Amino acid sequence: MRKHWKHLAGFLFLCLCFSVLSAEAEKRTVVCDIYTENPFSLSMQSNNAAFDEYMRRHPDVKIRAGTRLSVPGAAWRSGKLMAVIGGTAADVWSMYFHESMKYSEQGLMVPLNQYIGVDRNGDGKLSDDEITYEPWKRIPKEFKIACMQGDTIYALPYYGGSLQVISYRRDLFRQAGLDPDHCPEHWDDLYRTAQRLTFKPREVPGKERGQAGLHLSPGSVLGFNPLIWSSGGELVRKYKINPNNGKIVETSMLETIERDPATGDDLRNVKERWRAAFNSEQGRAAMRFFHKLRWQRWVKDPDTGEPFDLTQEMLASGVAVSPYSGKNFKLTGEGPEGNVYVGVLLVNNSGNDEDANITRLLAEGRAAMFLHYRGYAITIIEQYGLAPAQFGFFPMPTAPGVPSCSNRQPGMLAISRKKNRTPEEEREAWNVIRFFLSEESERLRTSILVDGGKGELVPPDFLKAAGYMDIYHSLPESWRTVEERIRVFHTEPFNNGWSEVQMETTPNITGRIFEDEHADIDALLAAGAEDANAKFEGWTESELKRWRPLAWLLVVCSLVLFLCGIFLIVRNMTPKARRRAGLSPQKSFLKTYSLFVLALPAVCAVLLWQYYPLLRGSVMAFQNYKISGNHLYVGVDNFIMLFGNADFYLSMLRTFYYVGLTILIGFIAPIFLAFLLTEIPRFKILFRTIFYLPSVTSSLVIMFLWKEFYDPSPSGLLNTLIIKTASFFGIETIGFKYLSDPRLAMICIIIPGVWAAAGSGSLIYQAALTSIPPDMYEAAEIDGAGFFAKIRHITIPMLKPLIIINFVGVFIGAFHAMQNIFVLTGGGPYNATRVIGLDIWYNAFVYLKFGMATAMAWVLGLMLIGFTVMQLRILSKVEFRKAQEN
Repeated sequence: MRKHWKHLAGFLFLCLCFSVLSAEAEKRTVVCDIYTENPFSLSMQSNNAAFDEYMRRHPDVKIRAGTRLSVPGAAWRSGKLMAVIGGTAADVWSMYFHESMKYSEQGLMVPLNQYIGVDRNGDGKLSDDEITYEPWKRIPKEFKIACMQGDTIYALPYYGGSLQVISYRRDLFRQAGLDPDHCPEHWDDLYRTAQRLTFKPREVPGKERGQAGLHLSPGSVLGFNPLIWSSGGELVRKYKINPNNGKIVETSMLETIERDPATGDDLRNVKERWRAAFNSEQGRAAMRFFHKLRWQRWVKDPDTGEPFDLTQEMLASGVAVSPYSGKNFKLTGEGPEGNVYVGVLLVNNSGNDEDANITRLLAEGRAAMFLHYRGYAITIIEQYGLAPAQFGFFPMPTAPGVPSCSNRQPGMLAISRKKNRTPEEEREAWNVIRFFLSEESERLRTSILVDGGKGELVPPDFLKAAGYMDIYHSLPESWRTVEERIRVFHTEPFNNGWSEVQMETTPNITGRIFEDEHADIDALLAAGAEDANAKFEGWTESELKRWRPLAWLLVVCSLVLFLCGIFLIVRNMTPKARRRAGLSPQKSFLKTYSLFVLALPAVCAVLLWQYYPLLRGSVMAFQNYKISGNHLYVGVDNFIMLFGNADFYLSMLRTFYYVGLTILIGFIAPIFLAFLLTEIPRFKILFRTIFYLPSVTSSLVIMFLWKEFYDPSPSGLLNTLIIKTASFFGIETIGFKYLSDPRLAMICIIIPGVWAAAGSGSLIYQAALTSIPPDMYEAAEIDGAGFFAKIRHITIPMLKPLIIINFVGVFIGAFHAMQNIFVLTGGGPYNATRVIGLDIWYNAFVYLKFGMATAMAWVLGLMLIGFTVMQLRILSKVEFRKAQEN
């Protein structure tokens, strides 16, 4: 009886488990990429609390975190795009402000008008009477523009500490004798304050690298955009060309152009264009101020400690004259022990990732002030356990006469487009967004932060809305009034092409000024504006029409040459061709073609999994390809724009430079090493093993290993060896920057690959060397041949087939190489290592220009096919025989 009860209990338990699993499976799942499975910060926990509350109220809904491939470097956004392509994108999708227009044009987001409001009267606008989602009416105008394409709404903004201000350490202000409640308002005030907060290592015990007054990120928009805005300038402007008179009608980024104010002509149906506006007098003033922050020499008065700038006369004479006391004193140099300071910005000479972490810099006090978004203060306090009272905020100081300004850049929430999503699932995703953006959700998230002891870091207006007035009044005055002191709020441009500009163009301007004291600011801004306009404008229809006949002719000729090349490759490798060359004996039909039958399965697999996708993908070169939606056929327009793009030629030049260095170093090194391994009298096996071991290590591991070797700080491995060797000979040096130096970066990328592959390649050459009959060398010696003569007339001719094979592989592989560059530099610094393979990646998976990327790949393939034909024709005349052991 007991046995039956056990069986019955087990059966009931299984039924219970099945019912629970069935109920879980019946839940509607909403994937959200701002929901975190294991939140490690309080801000993440506050976001999760809102989603958990939604699930509590809707038991039939399950919200889970989204997952995507993590891509390092500047292409990290591509992980999100690849999730869309693979059909695994989150339902509720978050993005940056400037990405919204690009993603909506690619058809990646679902229109939200049915949930927010529909243009019923057909005037192309959404009036308040047509809006059904009341919070939309309270969204600022500048945010609405980025959320829409025409009258179609694709995203909603959400606020999360996105106010860009200067964060500062109040304790460091006090230590420097400054009032932490009196903050600079103008550029000159900022510079003088930063001087008083800058100290050398000997002045601040415990800080080996001293303390900088200010940190601006030269390689990001956080360094460029605020400077332009604070000068009173603009980043971009809109314009339209009046078709009736050809004149340009221009306005600011956030305005719309409906009519020509001079003539009254209707311009609503005229294409809207964008142009770069930072190459202006205000922009030049901003970059000159940035140059001053970075490079101005100054000293502190020995008696009063007050800072003052050095003139060229003082620097030339080596004697400074204090404007405070009138005394003269000697300048003792710019080093750690000298009394001359160079700028007030933090210069990070360490290659450690931790030292590049902006939160760590401010937390450790290596920079007293830092320009970033206010929400970073929460990260700093949580991660390093600092007191909120240590921090303060103030708006970015401006040029004289310019009102205080800041960048408020919210995140964006949207519903991603999926093929198999039902209308009910889409509405559930909208309900999740609506609840997360509701005032109730904001109060809930605020309460989580307050209960966690971080109420001081919640935006003051959130505290007031949630009723935490005691905490609000306890905040320092600068925290409560920082938004009130800002007169103008800016947003990043959101037009197509701006993502490329802010990743390539503007960082190049500030980066070069930061690295080169003598950089030509006017030339950099002019070139940057020209490059930005080329990215914004593209080609007009009339320009494309003029070049299409020639482009079609070249495409057809290239296709014919490509097919001829394939034909020649196949023909030169057939037994018939080899018999004509007298390189192989006559074979029977069975022996000749039975090999093709045996190889047929492998050939079919290659055709199916490599060549078929290649042919299908090649169609994209003739399309304006979109990830989701209709693909517009554009013919040869992608090729026209490609060959009219100066960046393409620069990428090709860098590629040829990379290939040349690879052949010069990587191709010759194994041959040279093989000679050495052949000539050594003892321990041959040991040396072969040592040189071969790196080739069995993962290439990714090798790249990261050498990245540590290339640490540009004086304590880096290579720099330590260089500094100690130089000091032995009485030479002073601080080492090299390696991957951060545009002149050295390319060769530094090649060396790890050569180091890893030379050993395995040398063993192959050594095996070939041992097969050369010794009597050939003996006969040459009798004839009076020397060492180099024997190599030239015996060794090289005997190794020729192997050299040709390896040369073809190295040449083609070098053109396709991008993995090492991707890991070590990502194409930097300043695009110095941006080769064609990496350019294809960026165009496809970062800028979403799939048609352009495919056209680039075709051009690269056509270049290589000609070289391959030439090499294989030479190889087809080579006869291979079994080597005799000597």
